Amino acid sequence: MDKIRNKSQKYKHSKFNVEIKKDDTWIIFNTYTHGMLELNEEYYKNYKNFYIENPKIEEKFIEYGMWIDKELDEIDRLRYIHNKNKFDNKIFSLTIKTTNNCNFLCSYCYQSHNKKMMENNTINSIKKWIDKTILENQIEILNIHWFGGEPLLNLNVIIEIENYIQDNYKDVNFFSNLTTNGFLLTKDNILKLKNTKIKTIQITLDGDKEQHNKSRILRNRKGTYDQIIKNILLLLDIWPEVDIILRLNINKNNENIENYLYELKNYKILSKENVMLHFNEAKKFDINYTNEDIFYNDIKEYSKVLLKIYITLLRYGKKIPFYDIKGYNCGFDRINTFLVETDGTLYHCTSSEKEKVFEMGYIDNNGDLNLNEKNYYKKILRNPFSGECLNCKVLPWCMGGCFLLETKKLKKCIPEKYILNDLIELYYEEAINNEKNSRF
Repeated sequence: MDKIRNKSQKYKHSKFNVEIKKDDTWIIFNTYTHGMLELNEEYYKNYKNFYIENPKIEEKFIEYGMWIDKELDEIDRLRYIHNKNKFDNKIFSLTIKTTNNCNFLCSYCYQSHNKKMMENNTINSIKKWIDKTILENQIEILNIHWFGGEPLLNLNVIIEIENYIQDNYKDVNFFSNLTTNGFLLTKDNILKLKNTKIKTIQITLDGDKEQHNKSRILRNRKGTYDQIIKNILLLLDIWPEVDIILRLNINKNNENIENYLYELKNYKILSKENVMLHFNEAKKFDINYTNEDIFYNDIKEYSKVLLKIYITLLRYGKKIPFYDIKGYNCGFDRINTFLVETDGTLYHCTSSEKEKVFEMGYIDNNGDLNLNEKNYYKKILRNPFSGECLNCKVLPWCMGGCFLLETKKLKKCIPEKYILNDLIELYYEEAINNEKNSRF
């Protein structure tokens, strides 16, 4: 008995521990560290009562953040991580819309799609702004996300700004990514893009061929699936180094992903290590839709669908997504981070198009940042750690939820909140399959 040590005076249980009884064992999962342990009844009692015989198990409880220092305030720790990342002045991140025009006519799209293209005066203003920001803030990391509309309709903007940065800022860690519908990823365009610093290309495939061609069509109402698949295969062949994210905007028409995964498997796309699947709820915006019945009533309804999707993913041998602890809900929460419209006007994010409350300022012809101080300070100084969030198990994942949804007084919780125990059991099953779990 002399080996038994009572640690209750030194440690307490993390508020982010989730305990799940499974048959004759317990699964303990910590949402801050992602640490997971399977414990028999004896070790579970030791965990609960802070009594330990085996120092190796004690080390695991501490390493996985399940036992923490009794004096630690875990919310303060999250606040510190949040502020440290949000106010990092050495990172400059821009999402640049090369055009508002688009060659698609998607059924759920929230964008206005005027034919406005970014012109030379705005391009030059952005270059000057980049010059001044890098010099004044001694920027170490510069990230550009190319966006639209369909950004490849104005590919020259991408090439010109990418070349300018590469030629003038070799000491800056510069990388970029691209969101595209994939239709214009021809051989010539891929070869042009290959000379840029693009690391990731996101392409939307809204389900199998039948479902995709119902929602993502050309303006002449012809389907786009076959051409996009052809271009993805071309991209994998010509540019195997680039990461590809296949995004599926989930709605009631395409929520069964069985055929989607089956088709990707047949095309030998699903097995590629540089291809990642991303699932996102098709959200309803304040515009008129031809069919509003495809949208989910609330996040709880969508969460049940997401769980079914994850179960199907696991069956196909694909990894279930984890939330990285970034310190913020969204990259747009940080300073020096903006959406740049085609005319140089700045907005909070890609979902806040043309809304005055989310307008953050503009870039003038001299490349000077003219802030809308009222809106910008409201965004940057927002406190995400309040109210019901303080007692939520998934706070380390969502970090207080979406600023845009909060501003609109809409529900800002992430779907994982409502399926947490089921999701952890899937993580457990995945760990068992990979033989990487820690079991006692």
